[in-house]
Amino acid sequence: MVKTMHNDFGNRTKREEFRYQYKGSELLPYAERAYLKYLRAEVEARERAAALLSDMGVRQNDPELDRCRKDIENSGKIREQCSVWVHQFHREPDREFPLELGDVTFFGLVGDPTPEDIARARKFTA
Repeated sequence: MVKTMHNDFGNRTKREEFRYQYKGSELLPYAERAYLKYLRAEVEARERAAALLSDMGVRQNDPELDRCRKDIENSGKIREQCSVWVHQFHREPDREFPLELGDVTFFGLVGDPTPEDIARARKFTA
């Protein structure tokens, strides 16, 4: 017998249908934070690649160099998407944007638990 979580409904979850409405002005700081996060990751990957490329002892097919290239590409793509979101949310601060669960998670709209949340949770797990 397979036991499902209480918020799962058969093979499909209702969470897939959730929609959240946020104004552009509410999303802007989260989009800016995401942009800066991926910009920082891209810059760090470029700096790692530059250090490797300046070392004559590192071969062109070094796996670490390949990882740097992939990190640059992945972070750069997401950074570009975030820059468009920043632009759009800045242009239309009063417009409501429908977000799905994955969008809410991506932007970090639901914060990490506070120390108080953790203390309350410990009461139930002790």
